[in-house]
Amino acid sequence: MLEALRKSVSGILAKILIGLLIVSFAVWGIGDMVRSYGRDVVAQVGDRSISANEFRQAYQIQVSNFSQQFGRRLTPQEAKVLGIEQQVIQRLTAAAAVDNHTTKLGLDISDKAVEQAIATDPVFQGPDGSFSAARLDDILRSSGYTENQYFAARKRDTIRDQLTSSLLANVTPPDVLKSMIRTYQGEQRVANYIEVKPDKVGTLPEPSDDDLKKTYEANKRQFMKPEYRKFEALLLTQDAAKKKLDISEAELKSTYEADKSAYVLPEQRRVEQIAFENKAAAEKALAEIRQGKDFMEVAKANGSSEKDVKLGLLTREAMIDPKIAEAAFALEKDKVSDVVEGQLTTVLLRVTDIKESRQRPFEDVKADLRDQIASQLVGDKLIEIQNSIDDNRLAGKSLKEIAELLDLPFLAVEATDRQGDTPDGKKALDNPDAASLLSTAFRAEVGVENEVIELAQDGLAWLNLIAVTPEKQKEFDTVREEVAKLWKDQQTREKLREVAEKFAERINAGATLETIAAEVDAKVATTPKFRRGDSLPDFSPAAVTRAFTLPKGQAAMAEGTAGEGIPPRIVMKLVEVHPPAKAGETEDQTLNRQLSSALSDDIIEQYVAGLRQNIDISVNQQLI
Repeated sequence: MLEALRKSVSGILAKILIGLLIVSFAVWGIGDMVRSYGRDVVAQVGDRSISANEFRQAYQIQVSNFSQQFGRRLTPQEAKVLGIEQQVIQRLTAAAAVDNHTTKLGLDISDKAVEQAIATDPVFQGPDGSFSAARLDDILRSSGYTENQYFAARKRDTIRDQLTSSLLANVTPPDVLKSMIRTYQGEQRVANYIEVKPDKVGTLPEPSDDDLKKTYEANKRQFMKPEYRKFEALLLTQDAAKKKLDISEAELKSTYEADKSAYVLPEQRRVEQIAFENKAAAEKALAEIRQGKDFMEVAKANGSSEKDVKLGLLTREAMIDPKIAEAAFALEKDKVSDVVEGQLTTVLLRVTDIKESRQRPFEDVKADLRDQIASQLVGDKLIEIQNSIDDNRLAGKSLKEIAELLDLPFLAVEATDRQGDTPDGKKALDNPDAASLLSTAFRAEVGVENEVIELAQDGLAWLNLIAVTPEKQKEFDTVREEVAKLWKDQQTREKLREVAEKFAERINAGATLETIAAEVDAKVATTPKFRRGDSLPDFSPAAVTRAFTLPKGQAAMAEGTAGEGIPPRIVMKLVEVHPPAKAGETEDQTLNRQLSSALSDDIIEQYVAGLRQNIDISVNQQLI
């Protein structure tokens, strides 16, 4: 409960539901209602009843938490799909089971102690640092709890903490476990290896009809015509809504005049700069320029190329160093500056062109002004158009009729698979929201109204599924060439595996890796030191894992990294094993914390499993 109120600003009273047992709640098996305990009782856990109000509050908090993650309020149907109802009842019944156990053990805390804990809780402190009854009332009101409900929940939380903290007291990871984990995480290995590529397996025989038919039958799912869907969609986008806004010329001019300074083009200068290592070098170069030497010639003599010198047309704000910018924008055209000591370097400057600051005329910014005003008004326009769409749908108009009536974008997709491809392999949708539309189309049912689709930039879409063409098995004769390629790939992979395995066996029998490499025209390479989970250029994750199963001096084969086509096989020989470096104090403390937390979770899971065997839990699913 303490954590629940501490999170009240962002997720009010969540810990009432979770407590210290959040990790273990998933292990509870809660059956359906087997008896009735009253119209307002959602669940009975031993002697403890969970009221409909408790469930309702917990459910709303959980829905709010999920809604924040999704960026919108979840519908009851979506909450049900996510299993929120059952998550909440599991948490509440698990907490109630612990309450039963604390009662049997006679654990308790005085009301005065709870009052003192609330009074000293920083969550309820006012600006002066002392307890604020008004802040407590505000937080409880926003969470839907009365003072008595909160007091009781806080008391239960505190008593639960007494029990669970005693279970977890002095949880210390064994040294042998820490040593094993350090070895697992920190050990490094080195292997010599060669790549055996698919072209080294020799020529494969041509497959017989029987071979091809067996391959086809064993891999039928690879030879399917995908499901296609036909649908239409009405789109309400910001751009479409903006076009319907009536913004007068007078309003545009008024906005322009009210913020005219925002449409001033700042002064720009074409700046050239020679950078020097120190002031003395810059002064020497400046003297040469003033004696008649060319600016660019001096720059090249000091190691600067033309690209280094010519910075281009810049505004004052575009120049990174303010001291250099100030000097550049104080120079006369074609004059060379004195030595300028900037924040990072010392330079000489020359300005070859100056474009004075000027006011952009109204006609030049008219389109920008309209878009600016439209962006401010488009929200209300979107709602207005949405209401009009809903009215027309209720009146029985089709999406196409509504699109024509309101002049909105309309899509008619004759056939598309889940990837958005048409039967002839083209893209069915050229739309930035294609993924959302396809996702809805393949969840929809013909003749059933779909939910409104949320598009990017606050847009909406309405979709009707018109027809479904089920996936269909391709006949063998139509995919014969594809089956032949699959057969060849399978045979090549198997042959490659056999060849690589034999090479590894020969090395383990005394042959050298260099001898094998010469036979397949490969080069012996050596890995850098690597740990489990590291990525190596030629090693697949499986190959890295295989290397850590080998004793030093042993050889094995594994799959290499896949490029295009069949990946090569790696034949490796483990040549070095390096123990993990000694853990530092910080690393040791981190590992201790991680292991203590994991062991604590295991203890709590065992504790909850024990409670489960000795308590009667029933849930009123109908009331839920």
